[in-house]
Amino acid sequence: MPRFGRIGALSGAALACVAAVVVPPQRPVTVVAVGDVLLDRGVGERIERSGKDALVEAVLPFTRGADLAVCNLECPLASGSPSALKPIVFGGPPAGARWLREAGFDAASLANNHALDQGRAGLLQTMAALDREGVAYFGAGATQAEACRARIVRCNGRRLALLGFTVFPDEGAFFDLRHAGTARADPQAVRRAVHQARARADVVIVAFHWGREYQALTSPAQRELARVAIDAGADLVVGHHPHVIQGAQLYRGRLIAYSLGNFIFDQHRRGADRALALRVTFVGDEAAATFAPVQIADCFPRKPDDEAAQSILAHFRTLCEGLGTRVAVNGGAATVSFATRGHRDGADDY
Repeated sequence: MPRFGRIGALSGAALACVAAVVVPPQRPVTVVAVGDVLLDRGVGERIERSGKDALVEAVLPFTRGADLAVCNLECPLASGSPSALKPIVFGGPPAGARWLREAGFDAASLANNHALDQGRAGLLQTMAALDREGVAYFGAGATQAEACRARIVRCNGRRLALLGFTVFPDEGAFFDLRHAGTARADPQAVRRAVHQARARADVVIVAFHWGREYQALTSPAQRELARVAIDAGADLVVGHHPHVIQGAQLYRGRLIAYSLGNFIFDQHRRGADRALALRVTFVGDEAAATFAPVQIADCFPRKPDDEAAQSILAHFRTLCEGLGTRVAVNGGAATVSFATRGHRDGADDY
């Protein structure tokens, strides 16, 4: 509620002037974040069989109603680029940028270990394809400085800064500050980038590509990087790469979702077909987060049946408790509330 100090006895005209400068309450902003999105290999085969409309229909129930929907794009969207010399190489079609937009995605992190699977030229093609479709990319750029620069998007009158970092070196290419690549998750670089973004935005969201594949437990390195980001001014930290769900944690009043798992993917390993869709609503200086269970069936996400949903949420709650975080499970989702201002002068809240 606006505070005007002591007004005292004011005339009707003076009161009218005060009323004229009252700032209207901020509209809520809802952000949906999901994990790894692949548009190649088994997913590409599924799209060939079922059509891209089937993909769009599978994703929309999760992105619908969001002011901003974000994913980690786990493959370049390029054609005709030479593939990197590495064991696993991905490359989706440039049309995939349009599929993402039609599926409700507004932004995509490119800070991951597959961004350069089609070389630097393929990364530049990916960025151009996303630009054409109006999908904001972040975590990669034509230079390292650009990759580490926040992408500012406006939602309901608020400025949201998106930053992405990967702990993995650029695979298939030599690291070069002057050429296209991904943002390195060096603590000093993270601290500097978040601090700069904080000065430009109302909400700062940081995505990390980190952790060990198929490991449900977080590592000390993940926890340390998350704290670096929050100490520098991040309001929300989300993670991916393990391909399985990891727990969530509150640190100094901010939420860290260490791994949301896969979202559009073709893996069949145990746990890789279970994921979470995180929906965060920012209202003023407060936020409420809901983790919705996701079942991946034949590469596409879907809402699980009641039994599978409860199993996913029970697993997630156990992982959160291991990190000292209590989540409430109600109505087929797990919820947690946190702040986007304050709580910076106290001890670790975890």
